Amino acid sequence: MTPALEIIDVSLSHRHDGHEIPVLRGVSLVVQPGELVAIIGPQRSGKSALISCAAGITEPGSGEVRVAGTRIDRLDPTDRAIFRAGHIGLLTQSGLDNAISVRQNVDHAQRIAGRFDPQWREEMFNLMFLTVHASQRPGRLTGGDAVRSRLAVALANRPALVLADEPIAEHEHAAERGLLDLLRLQTEYGAAVVVAARGSAARRVADRVVELRDTAAV
Repeated sequence: MTPALEIIDVSLSHRHDGHEIPVLRGVSLVVQPGELVAIIGPQRSGKSALISCAAGITEPGSGEVRVAGTRIDRLDPTDRAIFRAGHIGLLTQSGLDNAISVRQNVDHAQRIAGRFDPQWREEMFNLMFLTVHASQRPGRLTGGDAVRSRLAVALANRPALVLADEPIAEHEHAAERGLLDLLRLQTEYGAAVVVAARGSAARRVADRVVELRDTAAV
């Protein structure tokens, strides 16, 4: 079986005041289809950087990143964006267009991926109890409704890989359990899920936990 995600000896650094500041140092991770992996670590431990590399948003300084067998770190930025739209669902605390409705956000994501599927969209809305909110703009939703609307957009293209980068804000604790259960459900459909979080709640639903400390995975 081809892994959904392979991160092989990835290192990344940022330049600041003429100095190279290491962010990730020789991190390796393999995630299989149907597996949920939690990446746990304190602030500035490199969690978001690792998710960004896995999504093809950031190109690592060294190492390899493969998604479903495709080495995405070698793709040019345009091809990486096209690949991401078709194969990866990225869930963060932002990213929705507040000028249009939740339904229109999902439709837009599907069309970018070339997979317009109204039936899947409505199935997601029913599963996430979003049907009554689908015509509203995301900015008008709060709490669990807002979190689930972001997840609906992340899952719009039926991704093989779902990456969640600290998707729950500190004031959204009430929505955390429901979101994690929905992410867990995606593995039953065959998707691989990687959740980056500071807290320990993700441990409850994870098949495996990777701890980042001092920019190294242990």
